[in-house]
Amino acid sequence: MRQRIHRVLITLSLAAATGAAMAQTPRTMLILDGSGSMWGQIQGTPKIDIARRAIRGMLADWPEDRELGLMVYGHRSEGDCTDIETLLAPTPPDPDVFDALLADIQPRGKTPLTAAVGEAATALSHEDTPATVILVSDGRETCDADPCEAAATLARTGTDFTAHVIGFDVNAPEDQAQLRCLAENTGGTFRTASDAAGLKDALVEVTAAAAPAPEPEVIVREVHVPIAPAEPMAEAPEPVAAAEPEPVPEVAPEPEPDRRPIRRPRSQPDRHEATLDRMNDCGDDPLCGLD
Repeated sequence: MRQRIHRVLITLSLAAATGAAMAQTPRTMLILDGSGSMWGQIQGTPKIDIARRAIRGMLADWPEDRELGLMVYGHRSEGDCTDIETLLAPTPPDPDVFDALLADIQPRGKTPLTAAVGEAATALSHEDTPATVILVSDGRETCDADPCEAAATLARTGTDFTAHVIGFDVNAPEDQAQLRCLAENTGGTFRTASDAAGLKDALVEVTAAAAPAPEPEVIVREVHVPIAPAEPMAEAPEPVAAAEPEPVPEVAPEPEPDRRPIRRPRSQPDRHEATLDRMNDCGDDPLCGLD
């Protein structure tokens, strides 16, 4: 018998191993330090101006289909740990809109970076969808919060929450350690930058790190699989006629037993005894008993 060839389509895909959340493009929130220390200068240029230019460069290469929001802290009042504002909700970024928002930031206050990261996570619905934060800060937390603990909580409660952190002109080892902890506890990256070129490069690196993983390639391959011929079925044997049962010989019924009562012959009394009995019955009659 000829072998039959079946066509089998084999699909190799990693998409089934990932959840529905992984199929979504993570939204990103850029958090910019607007505290008073951002007026500090590097090579004669205020750090806030260097940050504005570096962000413009980042936007030039930002993918059009990735949503990006803008949040800033410490830009409206001094000494206020609640001074956190979302200037732009995540949306496909418009460079002109970003330019206008960045130009209005006037550094003034404190550095509530822990609370800002928490608010950004909430704005990104991090418990239900993948979320990414890019934080640019020139110093450590100044509002009595613990970035390491907060980062661990966000990572634990989030669907896929990641924080990438850039320490801009941050030289103290303990300050760098705090920012590094915030990034590493969420699976993010930590970079330092000491000047304009360094900040530009750091933003490029964290932008690449924040990019979603490429869609798994689906390979469709046509494979010819030989199928072994089936074994021929054996012919069914001819049915065998059942043997006729041998006749059972008839048995004559046994005769009914004679149930009539058996008559036994009455025993004859002794002649002598009979004569005596008659004599006794005759009394004094001399002729009684003579036959």
